[in-house]
Amino acid sequence: MPKLNQDNPETRRYFMEVTAYWLREFQIDGWRMDVARHIEPDFWRDFHRAAKAARPDCYLLSEIWGNTSPWLQGDQFDATMNYFFRDLSLGYFAEQTLDTPAFVDGLLRMLSLYASQVMAATHNLIASHDTERFLTMCGGHKAGLARFKLATLLQLTLPGAPGMYYGDEIGMEGGHDPDCRRAFPWDQPESWRADVLDMVKTLAHLRRSHPPLRHGDFYLAWQGESAFAFLRRHEGQRVLVLVNRGEALKEMVLPLAASAPAVLWGDVLVRVQGKSLVVQGLKAASGAVVEL
Repeated sequence: MPKLNQDNPETRRYFMEVTAYWLREFQIDGWRMDVARHIEPDFWRDFHRAAKAARPDCYLLSEIWGNTSPWLQGDQFDATMNYFFRDLSLGYFAEQTLDTPAFVDGLLRMLSLYASQVMAATHNLIASHDTERFLTMCGGHKAGLARFKLATLLQLTLPGAPGMYYGDEIGMEGGHDPDCRRAFPWDQPESWRADVLDMVKTLAHLRRSHPPLRHGDFYLAWQGESAFAFLRRHEGQRVLVLVNRGEALKEMVLPLAASAPAVLWGDVLVRVQGKSLVVQGLKAASGAVVEL
């Protein structure tokens, strides 16, 4: 691809007009910029000013791997693709090279790396056009479906903006590029995993209907050998998310006060015992979402 002189005023002016044109004339929601690391920062500052002038609420997203803090200071991008989250999910759910303490520690470090406002907008992904599909990396439908579902559960309940790669919502598989970019099977609905699609629909609805899952802070509530639980809290509302990568857990006692807990998703029983919450019947490689 040609490399353009970004310092040429006419070149830069042209791209700033393109930036504003699509936002102004076609009301697109925002821009996703590829390999942004290889463009000068002052170009992205001009880009930010032009985009926000055309549409103040536009979403400016960039693809940058690693620590992306320099691009997230309020003058370049609103968010970056969160490959930190993908790497953690890959190690814990797909490759299973991370144990639960290491994974939870990674989550906490990730959440403390950025300001909460930045974390709320970050693009949480587990797969993209550049990577093998996550279900394939978990071992496919037979070996890895349950762990793929757990990663999707986490993607839809953690702070951030879930970035679901097309086809993940129906359990598509795909190897290295270009196999990961195969077309969506619109004409083969019999190949769609109805259980995955139903889960994604339900969790997406819960995210929209329960403000803590979109706006709430994150609080680690419990951690075991192969399972953990966290709270999302917002304006007095609380939602508990349970993730169990290991064997079935007959009973979990969490130090959480609750009056009338309700299971929003998952196959568990919950009850109040004094100032604790008792969760019963969390199956192997499963999760649950509970309103407190």
